[in-house]
Amino acid sequence: MISARPALLRAAGVVAAASLIFLALMAVVGRLPVTDEVAFKAPGRQWAAGGGFRAPELEGLIHGVSLDVTQAYCIYQPMYSFAFGLWARLFGFSPRTCVVFDAFIHVLLVFATLALAWRAFSSTGRARPWLATVAALAVLPLGTAGRPDELAMIFGSGALFLLLPPNVRTRDVALAGAALGLCFACSSGAGICLGLIAFTLLVRTVREDLAQTVRRCLIAGVAALAGAAVVLGPFVAAHPGAIEQYVAHSRLAFHDNTVLDSWALARPHGTKYYTLLIGTLFAGLLAATLLGTRAAWRQWARYGVGTCLVLFFLAVALPLKNNYTWFLGPWLLIAAIELGYSLMTAPGMRGRALLPLAVLAAGHVSFAAYFAKDLLVLGTLPASQKPAAAAAQLRATIPAGAGVLTSKDLWWFIADRNRTYDALLAHPPPSAIDYVALAANGSGKPGVPASLPLHWGAAFTSRFVEVANNLPTRRTYLLGVPITNSSYGFGAMVYRVAR
Repeated sequence: MISARPALLRAAGVVAAASLIFLALMAVVGRLPVTDEVAFKAPGRQWAAGGGFRAPELEGLIHGVSLDVTQAYCIYQPMYSFAFGLWARLFGFSPRTCVVFDAFIHVLLVFATLALAWRAFSSTGRARPWLATVAALAVLPLGTAGRPDELAMIFGSGALFLLLPPNVRTRDVALAGAALGLCFACSSGAGICLGLIAFTLLVRTVREDLAQTVRRCLIAGVAALAGAAVVLGPFVAAHPGAIEQYVAHSRLAFHDNTVLDSWALARPHGTKYYTLLIGTLFAGLLAATLLGTRAAWRQWARYGVGTCLVLFFLAVALPLKNNYTWFLGPWLLIAAIELGYSLMTAPGMRGRALLPLAVLAAGHVSFAAYFAKDLLVLGTLPASQKPAAAAAQLRATIPAGAGVLTSKDLWWFIADRNRTYDALLAHPPPSAIDYVALAANGSGKPGVPASLPLHWGAAFTSRFVEVANNLPTRRTYLLGVPITNSSYGFGAMVYRVAR
């Protein structure tokens, strides 16, 4: 243990240095807002401003419930939103604080991956530090910002860390259960997916002692309920309609999901999740097959059985949630790296390791390419399309206090001074809207704003009067080749709604 500590510190130092570079890039270059970011950050912003934990930006999202989101936000577990509210109270609300908040959570996930990999690679000897470092650094350009997912994954990774051999004590099982409860209090999807993996780790001793396995599962289950209750209990007690609102939104969110819908709606955004999942899953399985030993298959089973349970759950219950496969990302990366290393170090097998490692690298690059693309796009924006200039023009065009229907890309510029409504999710009365502000990101055509969702209809859009147009018109090129169909930036097309 003493000899391993300096190696762990060196690995942590390398990861810390890379993480500081990542944080600097996010603070200076930034990122684009993501789908549902308003829905997850709005109640925290409102609470930080002294308006209570509610989401007026989502007015009209749910009908027929006793507690509306404009009164209290209960459509999702509150931990991420409340954490953002604390962050906004400390550092204010702005595009930069939104971006750095999620970047900081991502760095914590990277270190959680380092700890999990360090525990998983305990039998690799001198290679342990650099294998764990590679696993952690591999996560750095991946991820999903603007959502509770990664905060939940940090707690889930802690649970898996406690349940990995060689020594899993009753105390570890109880702490792992509590960590899973906190994971669920951030994200129900992450709690279920990582809970299934944890379950397969708990039952690994079934051949040795069935009674002990059952006892461990009960301990973990009770601890998980207690961990979730610590966060959710006071909130439900304060808002008796919370459960009704949560259930109503869940039915709305998962209505008519099918596997075919999943493939249709996931492309091209979902490609990065699926290729990482398939690449890491297949790379580890291929390495175990080439090794062909009982130890290799046991090693793969430790990682793969839980993964298959999660995939079955997602295919049956949540096929549209392609981003949920990211919950498995760090776990599968560790599996593929460990099995790839086992193949490389097996006598006469080094050449065969090239194939699974190439598959792993291809899956990783296909995901990380989106991070590189966004950095290139945002880093080359003209001055008028950078957040500060675009925000100043938007705030000069729209008077303070006006009701604004806006896309996620512009919400963080005016939410502190205007009553805003999220164009994707909100259904307020049209009479409440004075202005409409739309960005061009993702429209697919340079200089053309993204379309409003269909539920707004022609009767509403026919009343638009254009008052400002600062949309970007330049696509991003790399070596003379365009890498985007849209022209990205933070400029806006602003309309006044005629009465």
